Amino acid sequence: MADANKTAVTTSEAELLPCPFCGGPATRISPLIGCLKCETAVKSAEHWNSRTLPQKSEESAALVAEAERWKQHAKELGQFLHDQIVANQATWIEWQHGKGAEAAMTWIHNGLLGPGHIPSEAAPYGREAQAWYDANCSSPFPTCFCGRPSNRVWMGQGFCCEEHYQQRYRQHLAETEGAAQPAVQPDALILDFPGSQPSEDCPHG
Repeated sequence: MADANKTAVTTSEAELLPCPFCGGPATRISPLIGCLKCETAVKSAEHWNSRTLPQKSEESAALVAEAERWKQHAKELGQFLHDQIVANQATWIEWQHGKGAEAAMTWIHNGLLGPGHIPSEAAPYGREAQAWYDANCSSPFPTCFCGRPSNRVWMGQGFCCEEHYQQRYRQHLAETEGAAQPAVQPDALILDFPGSQPSEDCPHG
């Protein structure tokens, strides 16, 4: 039996995993792979192959369906972002090479109006462009000590304007008097949409 088994194992079969039951070498029991050392060779071959064959269960089917849903969701988000960029590019083209800024705003207006994203004037900061952006962007800074949304951050603290940043920085210097201070006052990290100009003064007086 050992000689027969040795003859049956080909060069390509030498790389197969050993029998999970007796540890013997692999051989082919057409059309499966098994071990001739085991008394129930065919039965062991069925168990052996079931270890690697895909299991078509309800659980795996649900996982595949969920993966497909997320794949479609990611595709739709990518298309949405692409269209937003193209619409902004069209706005810029209209402004620079078309009928000017007023006509260019039609692209922005229509892009917001369709899905109902025109900001309400009654909403918090509905009349303040920078504050609206600061409050509603995807990763806002910590709120300023005055309660307004921030567009500057320093040492983990947010500030709505340069005035409040300077106020807190002077307070920090007073509280740490005598300690080593930087030769140059550090700049606060400013959060603003490209091209905007965050206020230097406190926007609420």
